[in-house]
Amino acid sequence: MLGDVSGAFCHIPVSAQHAHMFAFRFEGLLIIDLSCGFGWCGSPAYYSLAGSLINYLYQQQRPQPALAPLDSSSFVGNVWCDDHTCVELDTGTRCFEANLALRKAMAVVLGPNAINEEKFTTWSTSTKALGLIWNTASGTVSVPTEKLSKSLHQIALALNSTNCTLSTINKLIGRLRYVSTCFPAARPFYQNLQVFAGTFTRQHIRRTIPQDEREDLLWFQAVLELQHRFNSIPVEYFGDLLPPSRHVLMDASDSGLCVLETQLKQYIRMEFDATVRKSFAISNKCARINERSSGRTTLGPSMDGYRERPDSCSSSAWTQVTVHPPYNDLLNFWETISETMLSPTERLENITLSGYNGVNSANGSAGLAGSPSPDDQQTRNSAASRHTDGSIKRLSPPVRKLQPITPAFLRLLYGRLDLQQPQHRLLWGSVLIGFFFLLRRSEYLRIGRTRHFYCLKMNNVFFSDAEGRSSSPYSATSVTIDLEGTMNDQVGRGAWRTMRASGDLIICPVKALKAIYKARKATATTSPYLCADLSAVLVAKALKETAKAIGVPEDRYSTHSVRIGGATALLSGQASSIAIKLLGRWLSNCYEQYPTQAASFTKTLSRRMTENHGQQSPSNPTREHNYSGAAHHALTRRRSTVKWNTLAP
Repeated sequence: MLGDVSGAFCHIPVSAQHAHMFAFRFEGLLIIDLSCGFGWCGSPAYYSLAGSLINYLYQQQRPQPALAPLDSSSFVGNVWCDDHTCVELDTGTRCFEANLALRKAMAVVLGPNAINEEKFTTWSTSTKALGLIWNTASGTVSVPTEKLSKSLHQIALALNSTNCTLSTINKLIGRLRYVSTCFPAARPFYQNLQVFAGTFTRQHIRRTIPQDEREDLLWFQAVLELQHRFNSIPVEYFGDLLPPSRHVLMDASDSGLCVLETQLKQYIRMEFDATVRKSFAISNKCARINERSSGRTTLGPSMDGYRERPDSCSSSAWTQVTVHPPYNDLLNFWETISETMLSPTERLENITLSGYNGVNSANGSAGLAGSPSPDDQQTRNSAASRHTDGSIKRLSPPVRKLQPITPAFLRLLYGRLDLQQPQHRLLWGSVLIGFFFLLRRSEYLRIGRTRHFYCLKMNNVFFSDAEGRSSSPYSATSVTIDLEGTMNDQVGRGAWRTMRASGDLIICPVKALKAIYKARKATATTSPYLCADLSAVLVAKALKETAKAIGVPEDRYSTHSVRIGGATALLSGQASSIAIKLLGRWLSNCYEQYPTQAASFTKTLSRRMTENHGQQSPSNPTREHNYSGAAHHALTRRRSTVKWNTLAP
């Protein structure tokens, strides 16, 4: 299973030490501009802290021994940037609990909106991770054919051109990294291309491809012609590494390279000439990351069992290197202005020293929260300042409520569709099925290019009679569906649901299924899914166009409006809460937040609030007014409670 964080880098604020230069006071409020573009430079390095914390919380959890008796050990996580790969044994509820554990860890660290549902995959023996296809059943790894084809295309472009730019070489290196991973013999040729990329002194200059690099590309081209050799590579092939026969210690600096062979007590030293040292000076100005260290890797492939040991300083200091030179220049310029034009009190340096996300905060290196400084205590204690600070600290955006699809909206949609077209007829029937059965979009529509395993299938839908038995479409009085699973039912327990005919000439589940059958017959589709190839994008587009036609905000309507529209219609029809919860397969009472109050629902509320109370004269108080204090309050509360419970919803 693969888990992904939505907008991972946007959750991690950086460059907090410069926030004081973009802050000012206005009418007692402390305003901080957090939209500085250079603030997100180096986000991958800063996100590694949050990603490691998510993985740590995930690995601290384990399934209940009673539910997973064969393997109740702690979960094992694998994280690469913002992608979390989970590999677990399918025993009992271990996989189901691992899914919940990863979601919980993401929500605890980065908030509930950090979970990217679109890229969260289900448990499977075959999945795609790190650009490769992994099959845990057969224990093999495969390189996707489209990646190999793109690599051949990129090589052909480079061979057909006399010169190239750094961008072209970087794209080529990115395409060929899968080849060097799965084919160790390709690594020396791959390293030569990396060395050639390091010879570019500027980003947009063009250079002639040397003959040696052309021969390397021809070698890669010949290897990639055998695409079948990159299919179903045994996993043990990657783990069966020979122990190194030579331990070579290397280091690089601006002056040259040094190689030390400890067993033979010999060393090799190569000094750079003036031209190379000048290029290093230019690369440092352009903020290129330790370009000269790439030269030391060229000496290793000539030795058997070569293993590189980079120094600890080089491997850890890269996170401190600015990646974007324009932002670096802008930041240096603004630092100079701040030092020369602003006084120490106006710089608000105490924000950096002890404020939120400060590097010297009281909570340690994580810096998630800090204590306000005494100089700014009065400003922070004001109500307006507390409101501003709360807005700054809130990482998750406010939830924007979608509008439900009402029966009146469905009739407008029906009038805009041309049911003589099979695609329109399929869309109309699918929307009605989703409306009556309170379906999530993943339960009956195609999302992107994929479908979930529990998507409604043709074999699991049938017409039924009054007794619930399968019948023909002509004598049917209801529709029955079988959901093999849902988003909150990853173990696939499934659920059967039946909806009878509504009696409406247009909006009816029986007529909806007939429309789908007729559309499938017209298109002669053989798709195993009920709604064939109908996508969620197409349904959302139809709903938004209908909303725009009647002059309401189209961004308030999406495929989820169909599900909440069905729940709203049931609540308006005074259906019981347990019936709505079972039909929609909710695990909580979140559906109670869906309805919106229409004007027609309030026409009798004011009368109900005043009926049977009578009119009281100020000069003739009733006995009720003689009660004092708490007794009068308790009696009034009890009467209003009893009266409210007698009202119909």
